[in-house]
Amino acid sequence: MEPLRVGLIGLNFGRNLAVSGTGNGSIELKACYSLDPAAGASFAAEFGCDNCASASEITARHDIEALVIAAPNHEHAALARQAASNGKHVFVDKPIANTIGEASEIIALCREAGVKLCVGHNSRFLGSFSKIRELIKGGRIGKPISVEGHCGAANAFDLPPGHWRRSGSTCPGLALIQLGIHQIDTMRTILGEVLSVSAHFENVMVEMPNPDFSATVLEFDSGATALLANSYIHNDHYTIWHGSEGTLRYLFWPDEGRIERLDAAGHVD
Repeated sequence: MEPLRVGLIGLNFGRNLAVSGTGNGSIELKACYSLDPAAGASFAAEFGCDNCASASEITARHDIEALVIAAPNHEHAALARQAASNGKHVFVDKPIANTIGEASEIIALCREAGVKLCVGHNSRFLGSFSKIRELIKGGRIGKPISVEGHCGAANAFDLPPGHWRRSGSTCPGLALIQLGIHQIDTMRTILGEVLSVSAHFENVMVEMPNPDFSATVLEFDSGATALLANSYIHNDHYTIWHGSEGTLRYLFWPDEGRIERLDAAGHVD
């Protein structure tokens, strides 16, 4: 199979996508674009692709079949619009957009243009979550009742003034939309679609327009409930899956990948 010819916009996290895609031969990176011309030139030299001068230039190229969007959240909708209107397939990193309206627009535009749309929800493919999904679907904890989770990172302390993640307009919700979205997407693959959501946002430690902490309650159509805490102020990542016949405990770090099953009495078996 011939590799997919792609263009890349956003060269920070986009570097990870470029390395993984070109490393296994599934994509051929034809061109890149960055707001920083020097960064674009350096990236292009490293990966052997063209350095475009604008987003419109890269989306208009006839030798590109798909656009990989790894730019900041608030740029996703406009870039997806350009790509779809030029007949390019769209891979956009999570979150698909900052608002439901923009997300719906991206989906509609790609459908109307007849191009494929993929959103970069990668956590569902991790081996640990695949094993959790296998255990739960196999009945190891009976009927899923609830899940507790936390996904955090101490990134807020490193965000300089003016950074797009510090703005409520360019990155609303911060920890929830940047971190919690991973766990929510994984929960959906196991517990079904979300019926209702309630959330609380707070600035706990870092003075900035964005909240550095969020607490969220989700109800799924399977009848299960999720309690999710996310913060940009400390590192911690775990999920605890409660069922009618037992519990699964997953510690992402420091014991990365460790899954424990507890019976109904709380004993690790």
